Amino acid sequence: MQPGRTLILPDIAMPRPRSDGTVATPPRQQGSSSLSPSSLLAAQRRALSFRLRPSTSSAWLCVVVISSVTFFPIVVSGTLAVAIVTIAKQLGLSESEVQWPSAVLSLAQGALLLPAGSFADAFGRRATFIFGLTLYAISNLGTAFVNTGVAFIAMAAVQGIAIALLQPSAVGILSSSLPPSRMKNAAWSVFGASQPTGYAVGLIIGGLLAEQWQIVYYVVAAGSAAAVVLAHLVLPADGESLLPSHPSTRYDADVQTTRSDASALPAIPAAAAMPASGLTVSGAPSLKELAPTSDAKSETSSTRQRVKPSAKAKLLAFDWLGVLLSTSGLVLLTFALADAETRPQGFATPYIPALLPLSAILIGAFFFWERRLERQHQIFMRGQDNATPASGISPREPLVPPSIWKSSGFCAMLTTVFLVWLNFNSLPLFCSLNFQEVQGLSSVRTSIYFLTIVPVGIAANIIAGALVGRINSIWLVVVGSIGSAASALVFCITDPRNGYAKSMLPVLLFNAWPDLFFAPAQLYACTTVGPRHAALAGSLFSLTVRLSMSLGLAATSAVSTSTAKQAAKSLGISKDNPNALLKGYQAAGWLCFASSAAGLLIALLFLRKIGIVGSTTSLTSQGNDEERSRNRASERRRSELGEEIELSTLPSDSRGNTAATSEAASVISASK
Repeated sequence: MQPGRTLILPDIAMPRPRSDGTVATPPRQQGSSSLSPSSLLAAQRRALSFRLRPSTSSAWLCVVVISSVTFFPIVVSGTLAVAIVTIAKQLGLSESEVQWPSAVLSLAQGALLLPAGSFADAFGRRATFIFGLTLYAISNLGTAFVNTGVAFIAMAAVQGIAIALLQPSAVGILSSSLPPSRMKNAAWSVFGASQPTGYAVGLIIGGLLAEQWQIVYYVVAAGSAAAVVLAHLVLPADGESLLPSHPSTRYDADVQTTRSDASALPAIPAAAAMPASGLTVSGAPSLKELAPTSDAKSETSSTRQRVKPSAKAKLLAFDWLGVLLSTSGLVLLTFALADAETRPQGFATPYIPALLPLSAILIGAFFFWERRLERQHQIFMRGQDNATPASGISPREPLVPPSIWKSSGFCAMLTTVFLVWLNFNSLPLFCSLNFQEVQGLSSVRTSIYFLTIVPVGIAANIIAGALVGRINSIWLVVVGSIGSAASALVFCITDPRNGYAKSMLPVLLFNAWPDLFFAPAQLYACTTVGPRHAALAGSLFSLTVRLSMSLGLAATSAVSTSTAKQAAKSLGISKDNPNALLKGYQAAGWLCFASSAAGLLIALLFLRKIGIVGSTTSLTSQGNDEERSRNRASERRRSELGEEIELSTLPSDSRGNTAATSEAASVISASK
């Protein structure tokens, strides 16, 4: 600091010199003792947006709103599983088009999950969530009014887009807005339990209202609209805590504003507070003015402050090429796999072998492009690129930073989830076919048999919420994987014609065991990558589950069809004979068993040290290599740009108090 400069301190209670040499502390303003600048800013934002103050009640309302984005889509999915034949007849869909609504919804959702997660992290999870929920309510209301099959399929595509926006932002909000606690574990448990609950409701009302299916969409639209209103009231701002006892934690590195509590600053002795030669002390409302000032010539060269970028700047800096490559690659892959299941020739259909390598090329180009962007961003963060963008943001960040896969256990957890959920999503299909094609049961009775999964799934999520903060989560992964493998094994070695209780009931009960580690796996994935990429982690998790279903159904269907043809040829019977079909279903079951066994092996090899995921200690001590390296790079860059306060230029009579002033400067520098 140059002699004659003015050191402007924040407007907090500071000692003032009296004429007799003693020091008097002025009284604080009423209400200023417990509110920090960040708290005042958050309160002003809540008042302007009509949001409720953080409390336990509002936090649970927020959990309910977030869980609704899983509950309502599952209700619609369960309804379609039962009533799709009736809907197809009323809207004029042919037999080959019956599966198109579900396929188009899955296609839109799977293709946009990846960019939706990055979009939520970049532009705000709260805004993305509310927009997606509004779009979902409108699409369901529009579906209730359609009278053609084409319009019904189009509305299903819009629903898929809305779900793709909702899921990553919901996971990001739930992960970053609740501090590590039992409430956070319970919230994840409620979030996971909404899936089996919604599926049960969908099966029931789908069977009861199959002829009046529009009522289901009316109800879902009304519930989604109510959730939109609640979301405006209870959803926290990005980075804000849902609980009042925990201060907000800003994860956005593009916003360089001071949000530390002024009351946390160390006390400054009277001598430091008294005006010295060349040093004037005055009150000011902002802590940022503690930064050194300089003349106009050096302002642009040595003191570059990063400001919050505008929406236009964020749109220009967003990785749109990555969105194009990833979306097109995933669309082609998902379409090829889904269409191979319905076409008579399967994978031998002429255009399917052409689409699969093309999708692989696009996905490979996407990862190459992301690696290139990450290297450019790392160079910028190391300060080797001296050209700071005028918008105040760094060069274009990758949609999915490749370094995210290096986070401890992240890749192993997603691989385990993929393998176990391949069984979880595929085996129920063959159980349903077994009931109807082999045993000759009706669709209504089949739905009733499947309801046994619901209480087991709900119980598994409740148990997971109770244990995730008390035991090593590897045990939840191991037990859930063992149950998944056991369900496929029982399906393969028992004769389903021996009776429901002796054969298929154990299969359905064991199949719900992976719900034991669904919530802990999501919590671990979001914690490992850090709060900045929580929504991206949620989108990658959801995409993993979605791809496991697409790839699993394609692979098991191919194995089942091939085995049934071979069995029919060797036995001299038709390929539609129940005995031939059963051989094919059981062959698919063996593939499901191998997948769950492989997932269990990977968990035992690479996830043994994940620890107690729901514990405060484990969550805060795990850390994140990417976050730490980013913070170190930011500190180096701020140091190179001259943003630190130089205390060596203080007058000699005030150097005796440089310890307290240095401590205050370090607090302010850390808050930046």
